[in-house]
Amino acid sequence: MDIPQEILNVFINFSEDDPQTLLNLCLVSRRCASGAQKVLYRSIRITTHSSSVQHGSTCNVDAVSIKLFKTFTQHNPSLAKYVQTFSHHYALPFGDRRYRNLANKSFQLMTNLESLTIFARFSLDLFQGCTFQLKQLFCPLLGPDHTYREKIYHFLSSQPYLKTLYIDMEHSRLPADCCNNLETLWGNQRTIENILPGRSTITCLVWTTQHHDHVAGPLSRISRELSNIHILALGGNAPYPSLTQLVPYMRSLRVLRLVRKPQTNLSGGTYDELGCLPDLVNLRIFVWSARPIGRFDGTEYGQSTVDQGRQRRLVTKWFRDMRVLEAAYFQIAARKDKPKNYLCWRRHEVDPAPVDSHEAVVQHGLAPRFSE
Repeated sequence: MDIPQEILNVFINFSEDDPQTLLNLCLVSRRCASGAQKVLYRSIRITTHSSSVQHGSTCNVDAVSIKLFKTFTQHNPSLAKYVQTFSHHYALPFGDRRYRNLANKSFQLMTNLESLTIFARFSLDLFQGCTFQLKQLFCPLLGPDHTYREKIYHFLSSQPYLKTLYIDMEHSRLPADCCNNLETLWGNQRTIENILPGRSTITCLVWTTQHHDHVAGPLSRISRELSNIHILALGGNAPYPSLTQLVPYMRSLRVLRLVRKPQTNLSGGTYDELGCLPDLVNLRIFVWSARPIGRFDGTEYGQSTVDQGRQRRLVTKWFRDMRVLEAAYFQIAARKDKPKNYLCWRRHEVDPAPVDSHEAVVQHGLAPRFSE
């Protein structure tokens, strides 16, 4: 039976999130192969946890990174143009010249790449000769060296469509002629202070700290830009400004996520900190999470110690005092233990409803879609 290509395309699009079905369609008809390849290679995620390449977050493809790069550079270079999202997590042999050259040639072929994540130390030479135009760049472990400042300026200047940025900019300011269309910025305080000023287009801020970080300076230096922020995620493993310090500057804040370790309970200073929430007069969504911020491997701390009784007392007060608050989410478990690992309290509803992290975090612009 000769099935029209239009019908086959419907099957392919319907199976977009089911790579195994796409592979089966290719076995049924060669005419499915071209359309299926576009979908299968659209989003590539490589992790060292399973030593596999994953399509999106669900399907194992029979290749490790070096096999994938050889497929792009030697066996079927036309496949690389389908890649729009590429993320590579953890240990990479970028110190090996042959691997680095293979990866560089592959990136040169990914001409339609829009979102790039690499969690490993590497040099920007990896992107030499690349023509892709990124919208998202997550490379916080870019290895600063004596040429880093010059190289990062040159690279970012070639990416005028960049909307989301997470890199290390602790030691130098980003020139005013770079990244003028940014909407979302990730980083610690020094990075934020070196990128945020003068960029009024940034409305989402993910303020993450690591063990070696120190609070750098007074927030008044970036007060004008903070007043433009609509979405804020705040947390990490080292000191960061308290919510009480930030509130006076966050006049436009609509969505807030606080990330705390699970042993952090709602007593003392933490409870006082949440007491200032009513001062955020435009806040619509509040999220309390118990996991490391700035991690993309699915690592979670686990259960939050915010018991349901305290949650009820807090949200009752918030809904009374905060006219526009719509919902408050509290993480109650690690996602691996309970898929619906948040409780959602909504205005005018007596009891909370269990929801997944996609609704609580990703849907509100608080994390990339591949990270939660």
